[in-house]
Amino acid sequence: MGILHNIANYITRKTDKSNSPDKTNRIITTSFVAIFSCIFFLIFGILVLLKEIYPLALILGIAAIANLIAYYRYRSSTRVEPYSNIILLIAAIVFLYSLATGGAYNAGFIWIFVFPFLAIVLKGIEKGTISSMIFLVLIILICVANLYIPAAASYGLSLSLRLIGGYIAVYIVIYTLEFLKLRNQTAMQQWIEESKDESKRKDDFLSKLSHQIRTPLNNITLISNLIDRTKLSPEVQDMFDTIIASTNNLVNVVNNIVQISALDIDDKEDIQVSFNIETTIDNTLILFRNQHKESLELHSKLDFQRTHFIGNPIRIKQLILNLIENLLKIKPEEKLKLEFVAVIKNENEKMSRLEISINCPFVKMTKDEKQNYFLASSKPLSSVKDIQKNYLDFSISRKITQLYSGTFDITSEEDSTVVHTSVLLKHDKKVASKVKDLEIVKTEPLIQSPKVKSLEDANILLVEDNSINQKIVILSLKNKVRNIEVANNGKEALDKFGTTKYDVILMDIQMPVMNGILATKKIRELEASTNTHTPIIAITANALSGDKEACLAAGMNDYISKPFQVEILLQKMKNLLMQNA
Repeated sequence: MGILHNIANYITRKTDKSNSPDKTNRIITTSFVAIFSCIFFLIFGILVLLKEIYPLALILGIAAIANLIAYYRYRSSTRVEPYSNIILLIAAIVFLYSLATGGAYNAGFIWIFVFPFLAIVLKGIEKGTISSMIFLVLIILICVANLYIPAAASYGLSLSLRLIGGYIAVYIVIYTLEFLKLRNQTAMQQWIEESKDESKRKDDFLSKLSHQIRTPLNNITLISNLIDRTKLSPEVQDMFDTIIASTNNLVNVVNNIVQISALDIDDKEDIQVSFNIETTIDNTLILFRNQHKESLELHSKLDFQRTHFIGNPIRIKQLILNLIENLLKIKPEEKLKLEFVAVIKNENEKMSRLEISINCPFVKMTKDEKQNYFLASSKPLSSVKDIQKNYLDFSISRKITQLYSGTFDITSEEDSTVVHTSVLLKHDKKVASKVKDLEIVKTEPLIQSPKVKSLEDANILLVEDNSINQKIVILSLKNKVRNIEVANNGKEALDKFGTTKYDVILMDIQMPVMNGILATKKIRELEASTNTHTPIIAITANALSGDKEACLAAGMNDYISKPFQVEILLQKMKNLLMQNA
């Protein structure tokens, strides 16, 4: 079993990772048949050679060499049909020759019973049946011819009929087993798809429920804060404090409800564009260098032989954001030092592998049976709050690496912990390869925003479709900033952005006409030609795992989920204005 396992691993590593799973499985199966046929023909050929049956030994030797050549020619190819046809044709020639000549021990007819199995395994039920029936016709012709050729192996009419009947029986058994296997696979696949749909419906329900609760809850929280600033009688103040405490408890309940849900990452509608991996990674790291100057020291080294690929750069941004965001939980009270290393390695002529390693100080982690990572704790994680504090949510990273045939692993040594991850990227052949060995340590953004000294002088654009939300945010901020303008959706925001200079944009996500994610991408495209950069903060009721990464990956500078405290929002705005002052 050890030898078979090693051969399986060797064959799997040599296949083209860009192929579909079905095609990959067919190539692996055909490769197995080719290798073991080669070994079998070679061993049997040597035995026949020792018996001095030279014609059969020559046939077996040629068959072994032909199988070996076919394996090395097609093992990494996408052309499955020629590969399986060649292997099956070689087997048919050897089997029919053994049947016609009697083989080495006058029992060459035994080999014919293997053919239906090979045909159906290599070609599937439909094409395998056609191949098996053609082979049956050739068996009948050889048996009939052998009755009249004295030099050929004579099976007689009775044995010939039994051979034909036995061959048909073997074919029926193989066909039935394959049919049942396919039916079970279909049923299993249907069950998996139904389970995925059910899981997605639950996630969608939680997402909608969270959004519907958070929006009015945010309004209650903000209005409560505004009222709390006014002078109230002791009796009314006591009742009002109870309302605030109950609201805060409800916020915690909503947070706990959606904690188990994660962002659904699917490649069915994934964009495929040409992008520069160096720029994508560097701009993502700049987010952390600007937002976490006091708590993070981030060094990066990029080693790229090729920089241009076809794919979705947002997925790469989400991957990096998810990794570093989780690592920031390790030592929130200390300045964290991270070493980020990204390397591009050629996988084949079509694909390269992006390997990312993030080295951080040693951290003790535990892992449960579902491969979830937790910061090690001296006491049991009994409450939801403890679990949230210690849980390292790498689910997004895992999904992206699975989506792009990559790997994910965390290793710890005596003085460091390293997160290893990789993804496969498709070459952009229209752009020439670029050889580079580059170390980048940047602390300033690539493009500068309009400079403003203080929040009191800031011109704010609020992008929000709900009129009640608009009023409450304006009430909360009207004495804190110079001016607030409102856009009812992303399209209006783009129109206003084209005619007015804003210092900060507060962006809702779910809006009619144009959502906040698309509006942010359009704004960043416009800024690319003007060498400006306006800070954008997502203010959204989308608070599931992965929503923050989706916002930041789209080009937003920060994120706050509803319900939020006005003080926290004001601090985020001040930080962004100070970074670009």
